Amino acid sequence: MRTALAVLALSACAQPPAPVIDVPQAIRREKPPVVPAAPVEAFEVRAVEAKAAQSALPPPLAVTPKVEYHRADRLSPKSLRSVTVGFDLIGANPGVLAVEFVAPDGQVYERRELGLEGSAFRTQHVELELAVGGTWIDTQEINGHWTAHAYLRGEEVAVAGFEVAQ
Repeated sequence: MRTALAVLALSACAQPPAPVIDVPQAIRREKPPVVPAAPVEAFEVRAVEAKAAQSALPPPLAVTPKVEYHRADRLSPKSLRSVTVGFDLIGANPGVLAVEFVAPDGQVYERRELGLEGSAFRTQHVELELAVGGTWIDTQEINGHWTAHAYLRGEEVAVAGFEVAQ
């Protein structure tokens, strides 16, 4: 029996190997080689805005004022601490925004200047706070209708009105 197994094993080894068949590329199930992608650089907002500025005109200037009152006591209308005047500007190129707070008698109480550094293609928001409680306005009882005038390049672009009552 051992001899029969040995003959059978030798005869199996003596057979020629199976022929190699070349399978066309379309039939092969191999994955394509992975090629690393070139690094993609992130575009900065300023680069996009600069390109847009070269190809298009900025939107027309539009300014929206907003007034917010800050009271020491929410229940008392005579506890005004300060007034915040905000302006949303679109279409404004970098420059200087001047704001004048004008008292009820028509006199300029205070003038402030702010630098605008953003793009004319994006909304820029600026806020200015006018202190009332414990200031000259409070002690001299300068009550009435106040205004905040916004100027860009020397031209008035917006006016916000608000009431001061102590």
